[in-house]
Amino acid sequence: MDKEKEIVKGLISGNKSSFRFIYDKYSKELYYYALGIVKDKLLSEDIVQETFVHLWNNHQNISLNYPINAYLYKIVKNACLNQYRHQKVVKKYEDSFDKNEAFSEEEKSELLELIDKLKGSIEKLPEKCRKIFVLSCVEGLKYGEVAEDLGISTNTVKTQVRLAYKRIREDLDVNDLEIFSIIILLKTSMF
Repeated sequence: MDKEKEIVKGLISGNKSSFRFIYDKYSKELYYYALGIVKDKLLSEDIVQETFVHLWNNHQNISLNYPINAYLYKIVKNACLNQYRHQKVVKKYEDSFDKNEAFSEEEKSELLELIDKLKGSIEKLPEKCRKIFVLSCVEGLKYGEVAEDLGISTNTVKTQVRLAYKRIREDLDVNDLEIFSIIILLKTSMF
């Protein structure tokens, strides 16, 4: 068995040294691969970090018959494609809310009520969760930027954003798309 298969075998069994070896060997080239696709340094760092978190969390499911570098590149490529799709959705919704679009008084009233409910729900969040959610989702900072600004890990940001969405969803009895739409209204200050 060659050296790389031995390392992967160690990873599968949960050996942290094997994981570290794979990280040291591939993280830089995966970063540049992601950067070539998404054209954003912080986002590329996030994608690579997520890739290795995924690798560690799924280390027992890795196959010795599939090259580890191909596995990692596939995870990075899929994460980049997911990011691209997410940006398309964001653009679509931002474009659909043209500031010159006329709303009836009743529609304006309903939208303002939704925005007020969202603000109230955000205020109910624990302080740390609220701050992270506002920076990331309302002000539009990337997870890496929020993490850097607050001196926390990117994974903490992601966890807190997920928690915030869950609590807001339960509080307002709406789905994530509805929350996202209300946030866009809030961000664009249409009223």
